[in-house]
Amino acid sequence: MPQRQEQSWQVPGHLETRAGRLEVEGVDAVLLVEQHGSPLYVFSEKRIANNIRDLRSAVEAVHPRVKICYASKANSNMAVLDAVRRAGGDVEVNSGGELFKAKTIGFRPDQIVFNGVSKTDEEIRDAIEYGILAINIDSLYELEQTTRVARSPNLSCGPTFRACRSSGSTTRKPRGSITSARLHIPAVRRCSSSTAA
Repeated sequence: MPQRQEQSWQVPGHLETRAGRLEVEGVDAVLLVEQHGSPLYVFSEKRIANNIRDLRSAVEAVHPRVKICYASKANSNMAVLDAVRRAGGDVEVNSGGELFKAKTIGFRPDQIVFNGVSKTDEEIRDAIEYGILAINIDSLYELEQTTRVARSPNLSCGPTFRACRSSGSTTRKPRGSITSARLHIPAVRRCSSSTAA
């Protein structure tokens, strides 16, 4: 008897067909729609946990001290964030709303990194008050803004600055980011030294 050919979209144990019907984690998708209505979005907690475990295992084999953060902007559904947290993942937030969700779902401060542009003073203040691991700063304006908020009278925070050389990303060229960083080093030094005042 010929073996059944798997389709490219199938993920054994997670997303398969059986008797001509789609199954998610062994549950008939048609039955799910009948129970919950359509459109219906179904996420696999088991798959999320497996992906986090496999990625961490692969990366830690090369470098044992690494932080892998789930980008909550990809899907900030509370159940998905909770699955990430329970699987031992950390989280990267891009807004005050995402920070609120991460706090609500139970991510510890040392599990949260705040990234993204256009942060408001209130968002920065909330992040500092919660004591998150890091706020990634993307511009001199944001460096000055974060320094100002961190030094406000009602916050007891002595910010620590660490300059990281970017290897580039899909949104910018590595050479451009390095050149830009070199041009701004004196201004960064002025801003960071002012925090000690």
